[in-house]
Amino acid sequence: MSFGMETVRVTGDVPVELVAVHLVEPQDFELVQAYVAPERVRGSFGGLTGWPGQGVSRQTLDALQPIPGQCCPGPGPPEDERRPGLVLHLRGAAGARFEGFTVDYRLEGSDKVLRTDRSHQRMSVGDCGG
Repeated sequence: MSFGMETVRVTGDVPVELVAVHLVEPQDFELVQAYVAPERVRGSFGGLTGWPGQGVSRQTLDALQPIPGQCCPGPGPPEDERRPGLVLHLRGAAGARFEGFTVDYRLEGSDKVLRTDRSHQRMSVGDCGG
């Protein structure tokens, strides 16, 4: 599955390095890989069946930046559409679900790893019946 409905927002004054993404209360879901999607390709993702999802181009996939190690600049444009997005490659079957996620990050120049509050995004996989 592809899940890419969350904007990456840096509210502090310094860039951050994204270290890890953790699913909250996952049931039969595996986080295969987390990515940062630059704003130019962010709209290609949502809650899509399959990876990377039908209609997602090779050029878009090549633009994804794997976490850990991606740096996001400090405050940028206020419009969500112009910010990068978080894209999760997930594996799960009917009935799989998670109750949000958290992101571990490091402020530029620091070794201390911090964790975001839990996101409000949730996902569950149902049977479409055909």
